[in-house]
Amino acid sequence: MKKIYKNIIGDSLYRNSSYLIASNILSTALGFIFWALATRVFSTQDVGLGSTLISSTDLVVAFALLGLNMGLVRYLPASDRKNDKINSVFVITSITSLIASLIFVLGLRYISPELVIIHDSLLVSVMFIIFVVFLSLAESIKSIFRAYRSSQYVLIKNTIFNFLKIILIIIFVNLGALGIFSSWLVSLVISCIVSLIILTKKFNYEFKPIIKIDVTKKIFLYSFVNYVSEFLERAPKLAMPLIITSIAGPQNSAYYYIDMSIATFLFMLPEAIASSFFAETSTNEAELALNTKKALKAFCLVLIPAVIGIMFLGNYILLFFGKEYSTQGSELLKLLSLSTVFIAINALFSNIVRINGELKKLILINFLGAVTILGLSLILINLSLVGIGWAWLIGNTLMSLFYLATSRYKS
Repeated sequence: MKKIYKNIIGDSLYRNSSYLIASNILSTALGFIFWALATRVFSTQDVGLGSTLISSTDLVVAFALLGLNMGLVRYLPASDRKNDKINSVFVITSITSLIASLIFVLGLRYISPELVIIHDSLLVSVMFIIFVVFLSLAESIKSIFRAYRSSQYVLIKNTIFNFLKIILIIIFVNLGALGIFSSWLVSLVISCIVSLIILTKKFNYEFKPIIKIDVTKKIFLYSFVNYVSEFLERAPKLAMPLIITSIAGPQNSAYYYIDMSIATFLFMLPEAIASSFFAETSTNEAELALNTKKALKAFCLVLIPAVIGIMFLGNYILLFFGKEYSTQGSELLKLLSLSTVFIAINALFSNIVRINGELKKLILINFLGAVTILGLSLILINLSLVGIGWAWLIGNTLMSLFYLATSRYKS
C-alpha cells in the first residue's frame, strides 16, 4: 500500500486524478445526504422543480462559457501572461452569462411554462441570473486549478460547497422549491469567494476587469470549436430535466434527477481521469501514448468495481431517498450505470482528438450522440423513464463505436 501511495503521489496524472476522484466521491456522499433531506422534507413536486431549476442553470452556463474553460486548461500552463488570460476569461464569461441567463428567463414562459417560479417572480429571476454568473466563474476556476495541476483546490472548493448546502437546506426548509435552489446559490457564492482567495494567495492572481484581445485571440479560436463540441456533449444531460418536467411532470423529473445524481458519480470517475490526462498531455504532448496507457489502467482499477457495485446495489441506494424513488428509478439507474463504460471510452478519446486537433470529428461525434439520446428520449419517454436509460446507453455506445472506428486517423 505504501508503494502504491508513493506511485500515486509521485505521478502528476495519478495525483490530480486522485484529487478529482476524491472530490467526486465526497460530492456524491454529501449529495446523497442533501437529496435525502430534500426528499424527506420537501414534496416530490418541490424536489422536481428545484432540481429542474438547478439543471437549467447548468444548461445556460454551457451556452455562456464559450468553451473558454477548456482553452484555459490547454494554454494557461505555458503562458507568460497568466493573469491577463484569467481576467479576460472571467470578464467575457460574466458578460455572456448575464446575457444568456436574461434570454433564458425572458423566453422561459414559452420554453417551459411549468417553471412559473422563475418567470412570474422578479426576485427568483435575479437569483437565477446571479447563480448562472457565479456558476460560470466556478467552472473557470476549476479549469484554472486543473491547468496548474493543483486539483487539491478543486477538492477544497467542492467540500465547502457541499457542506454548506446541507446546512442551508435546513435553514431554507420553509421556502419549498426555492429553498432547494437558494441553498445551492448561497453555497456556490461562498465557495467561489474562497477559491478566488486561494488563487490570489497561492498563484499570485490579481483581479482586473479587463479583456486583452491579444492574449485571448488564440485561446478563443481553440475554445469556440470546443465550445460547440462540449455543449453538444452536455446537452442531453442538461436538457433532460426540462424535457421530463414539460412532458411527464415534475414528479418524474424528481425520480430522474435522483437517478442521474447517482449515475453522475460514476460518470465523473472517467471524466476526472480524462481531464487530468488532458492537462498532463497538453503540458507535454510527447507523452500522449504513455498517458493514454496510464488513463486506461486507471479506468480499469476505479471504474469496473464502481459500475458493478451500482448495478447490483442501486435499488438499495435509492431506498435512501424513499421507497417511491427505488420503485420508479431502479431500472433506469442500471442502464445509466452500464453506459458509464462507453462514457469512459468517449471521455478519453475526445481528449485525444482535442490534442490531435481533430476538432471537426469531435463535433460530429458529439452531435451524433446528442441527437440520438435526445431523439430517442422524446420518443420513449411516454413509455416510461426506462426509455431514457436506453436512449442514454444507445447514444453513448454509438459514440464509442465511431471513436474506435476512426482512432487510426490523426491530424
